[in-house]
Amino acid sequence: MISIFSSFAFAQLSDDVIYNSQFLDMEVSVVSSLKLKPTSSAGFAEYINADLLLSPRETDYQKVFSMKTIAGAPKYQKIGGTAEVDKLDYKDKLRFTWENPSTEELPFGVTGTLRVENRYAPIAAKIDFPLNIDLLPEQVLKYILPTKNIDSTDEAISRLASNIVQGEDDYYKAVFKTAKWVKTNINYSLDTLTAEAVQKSSWVLEHREGVCDELTALFIALLRSVGVPARYLSGVAYTNWQNMNDWGPHAWAEVYFPITKDIGVWVPYDVTYGQFGYVDPTHLILRINDDSDSTSTKYEWRGKNVELDTKKIDVKAKFLDNSGKVIDNIAIDVEPVKKEVGFGSYNLIKATVRNLLPVYTATELYLAKTSDIMLIEDYGEQTLQLVLTPNEEKTLYWIVKVSDELKRDFIYTLPAHVYSVTNVTARSTYTSTARDPVYSLDDIKSLIDGNADGKTGTANPGDTGADGDVSGRYDLAIKCAPAKTEYYVDEELSVECKLRNTGN
Repeated sequence: MISIFSSFAFAQLSDDVIYNSQFLDMEVSVVSSLKLKPTSSAGFAEYINADLLLSPRETDYQKVFSMKTIAGAPKYQKIGGTAEVDKLDYKDKLRFTWENPSTEELPFGVTGTLRVENRYAPIAAKIDFPLNIDLLPEQVLKYILPTKNIDSTDEAISRLASNIVQGEDDYYKAVFKTAKWVKTNINYSLDTLTAEAVQKSSWVLEHREGVCDELTALFIALLRSVGVPARYLSGVAYTNWQNMNDWGPHAWAEVYFPITKDIGVWVPYDVTYGQFGYVDPTHLILRINDDSDSTSTKYEWRGKNVELDTKKIDVKAKFLDNSGKVIDNIAIDVEPVKKEVGFGSYNLIKATVRNLLPVYTATELYLAKTSDIMLIEDYGEQTLQLVLTPNEEKTLYWIVKVSDELKRDFIYTLPAHVYSVTNVTARSTYTSTARDPVYSLDDIKSLIDGNADGKTGTANPGDTGADGDVSGRYDLAIKCAPAKTEYYVDEELSVECKLRNTGN
């Protein structure tokens, strides 16, 4: 995906602006140029069409205020794509046309101003899973089908997808579990950027690595394999990865949530950033597609003895303004179960997380720690992905160990701090001295068994999936039809049957 773009405008943004503003206003430009190159003195062109597939898109949460042609370019014409006519794009593309073009450099592109809303998807009620695909609108059905790169019918992908959602009957949680699996198990690696094209989802699963477009494609493939409609978004987003603090090319997904037969919402998921059921408002959508191909322009011309010399697309994004403030989606309480522990002792950090919204919400939680504290990774990860149903409350646990190399004459005050990506924070402390009791790992594990509530909490530290027993349901929907409607008495009957797994 990097090869599509060549540069980005730098403008450092704070986490507070990104995560806590209700609206962000941005400017984005998508620019390129071409040049006609005659191969003989008689070379000429009657016309050139340059189709730009990247441009600001209007969605439920991204509003385009204005879009204008760049200086020196012809006025664009909107061309609507369809599955039959143009398999690369199902949304409008912008066509720039030159009649009897000169051999000078011909610029084309657009500049747009847009507003992105920071919000959670309005999923207020449970949606049954597996989904009855007969209830999906006609225009959504294509987003459960395999494509060139998103090979969702691959055997390994199908098997894994079924295992991830086995026993789950909540649509939101099934999508969450799939996103969490990709985030946890696929390594974000820039090595695949050297490839000539985006790797297939089956390749990403086999090698367990990829960049944002490949992680996103695998996420979509896993969902489509179990009948969940999902589509591929490309554009730009702001990142502080490895202290970049800049805009960059990016890819993420939208998942379709049916509310009724004819009404549904597309909900964003960014498995690279760990944003499930929402994305931060620096995500600027420039293309919506069913596949992860990286095509950004298409050219057509009529002439004789001429070639086209084309340049890469140059995308620049710039922050303009922010307004409003989002309300906190969660509240956190935290306490160390043991207030005083000795050097080398284990302790239990207990956090209660409440969903303050009447809709589903997902969040990423972090446990702060210092060099004097070691997190026992088998009993809670430092970063946790968590899903909460409307107004739900859950209890999480982390087991930590205090260093046994502290100075005996000191009293240490140690932090028990838990915070979210939006900076919702809970703080507490406990103390440690050489005279305090030392608790073993088994001592602390027994406290979890005595405190955890299997219905409202998390019995195992770090387990943030669905509560209760898990049991698979293996149901098949079978639809058969004869090859033709009439047969002779002695003619061999041919029947075609389609099987679909409706269980999990």
